[in-house]
Amino acid sequence: MLNHRTTIGLVASAILLLASRAHAQGMMPSYALGDAPYSNPDPGPHHGDWMPFNPVGFNHNMQPFAPADISEYGNGPKPNTGFFASYERLYWTISKPGNFPVGNPDEEGPSIQNGIPTFVENSFDTDDFMKPFWAWGNRYELGYMDCDDYGWLISGISHLHQGQVYNILDPLVLFADPGFIMLGYVDADGDGNDDDLNGNGVFGRSGADTDGDGVPDAGAPIDPLDTVNFLSQYTFLQATNETVLDGVEVMRTYRAPTLHNGGNFELLYGVRYMHIMDHFIVDAIGGFLDESVWDTKVENDIVGPQIGGRYSNQRGRWIFAAEGRLFAAANFIRAQQRSVIATNFPGDGSANAPANLVPFGAQASDDETEFCPGGELRLATTYQLTKAVGLKLSYTAMLIDNVSRASNRVDYTLPDFGVLPINTNEDIIFQGISFGVEVNR
Repeated sequence: MLNHRTTIGLVASAILLLASRAHAQGMMPSYALGDAPYSNPDPGPHHGDWMPFNPVGFNHNMQPFAPADISEYGNGPKPNTGFFASYERLYWTISKPGNFPVGNPDEEGPSIQNGIPTFVENSFDTDDFMKPFWAWGNRYELGYMDCDDYGWLISGISHLHQGQVYNILDPLVLFADPGFIMLGYVDADGDGNDDDLNGNGVFGRSGADTDGDGVPDAGAPIDPLDTVNFLSQYTFLQATNETVLDGVEVMRTYRAPTLHNGGNFELLYGVRYMHIMDHFIVDAIGGFLDESVWDTKVENDIVGPQIGGRYSNQRGRWIFAAEGRLFAAANFIRAQQRSVIATNFPGDGSANAPANLVPFGAQASDDETEFCPGGELRLATTYQLTKAVGLKLSYTAMLIDNVSRASNRVDYTLPDFGVLPINTNEDIIFQGISFGVEVNR
């Protein structure tokens, strides 16, 4: 797979190639040459016949480095026709997921530990480390506008990536334990016998005391009331979360007649696809559950129709543009999880440790579908270096509803964890600035 520097280099080369072929504001449709009797109303050559989507109404005059048209005569420079392209480097924030404890919240509450009443709770929530940090990505656009004011636009976002890491010492992570895996017996005095915690003369699994000397001397049924619930506390835990956005939109465009102030409005309509991947990994060591990992990944595949508009106006070398998009999509959510717990635990049933705990691994998945509406706003300004080439600075804000994030889909239940079939309707916001180069837009 090509790395990002190679990809950017190829895109830059493509933009320069387009610049060398770009026909800026002065382009004339070939059929404007006249339609006298017996003449060909659309004389050749047809350089665009081989192109995708079949643009046929323009030819390129190859003037990428001609001076910028800054005339204010009439309504200002005519809008461009022909092929256009742009590349932008994105610097956006991605909103954090909803707050959720790392552990089972239902297990928090009063508890008895070593004979002392105490209150146990999970050591941290996702809000303790997940923030709307900045992320880098790329946006590419390629299209054309024909002389009949119709055209096509293909726009893509590539690998907008945000990663966050959190380290914590001695964390307590509480689990639901329907199988009583964390129950075990205590041998506080080290005599090799389970302690009789409830004082009924039966020493856990070690038998009964029949002569009152405090030492079991006869067989007896196991006393389950001599067990305690051992806490799942680690010595070190690392939590990692990453979010990645990729997407593409393909839209038909129509440009309305130039407004009296020289502005231009374009109608956009088509289809949009986005892939939002959210990945939550916890790696914990120490304690009874030494070397445990739960790895949960959620993929949101969002596809649906989109409509939007673009307004632009040029003043001198500056072009100001505002774009908006609305989409109503379906979100096909796929959640997958891989977990292993207590990899290094001996599992021999010894006292002072969980009696039923053994190393365990599992996999789980869940599929959901949600209606996923959203919208996007773009504000941009471009400084025209030449007739075809400009430097672009933009702000983008995008809101998407009913998206699933990985960190709040974890089912903290021993031994096999699982994926919760809830929390699939979060909002996610992408916003930030971008900068790049634009050709013949």
